[in-house]
Amino acid sequence: MHNESIIKKIRKCLALSKSANVHEAATALRQARKLMECHAIDAAEIALADIGEDSVKARGVALSVWEGALAGLIADTFGCAHLTSTGYTLTPRFTYVKQRVFIFIGAGASATVAKYAYDVLSRQCATARAKYIKQQPRRRKASAKTASGDAFSIGWVSGARKLVEQFAANDHNRVLIDRYMQQYYPNLTEATPRNTGGSPRINNSDLLQGFDAGCLARLDRGLDGAAQQTLLPDQRDQGDAR
Repeated sequence: MHNESIIKKIRKCLALSKSANVHEAATALRQARKLMECHAIDAAEIALADIGEDSVKARGVALSVWEGALAGLIADTFGCAHLTSTGYTLTPRFTYVKQRVFIFIGAGASATVAKYAYDVLSRQCATARAKYIKQQPRRRKASAKTASGDAFSIGWVSGARKLVEQFAANDHNRVLIDRYMQQYYPNLTEATPRNTGGSPRINNSDLLQGFDAGCLARLDRGLDGAAQQTLLPDQRDQGDAR
């Protein structure tokens, strides 16, 4: 990898080369070409530098079906690639705990936007799921309640699809992302989500109720300053996810 500071200088020069000031633009373009020649950096590598990644903690260590579906929906809609992995993180008490993360990879701010979208929507879905499970009859087995919660969550993600798909992907960015993935993640394997309820059966009623709840999901475009606050679920309506 070339020094990131050199690539940043080149990108800055290329931006200045579009200046309305002809003299300034010409000088900036010459400087950019000179830096690229001196450090053997081509245009493709400059374009690839626009690809970044951002990670977010999953709701659980096990890869659940609904979390995998939500992460995939968000990645596709925001024009990102995504992957998931588990590792150990050090707690304040100096103990290690296992943790799963989702990594979003995209051009410009896409990965960061996808991260926030997942963080916000997974929190809303997890809160709705916990509430739905709590409403199940006490006489039901714990595994049956969990299975209903899983089905509800899958329906919730489907219900939230229309909200998420308001944002369009960029085909040009997809080409760069594929190149980035081949360079930095050449040996990925496919992760298989599991049904935490342990039951292969999905109740249509659970799905439909989840779908209706997912249609009420909220997600705003802003990511800076006060705009970030609007990304959080309405605490008055849904409570706090645990």
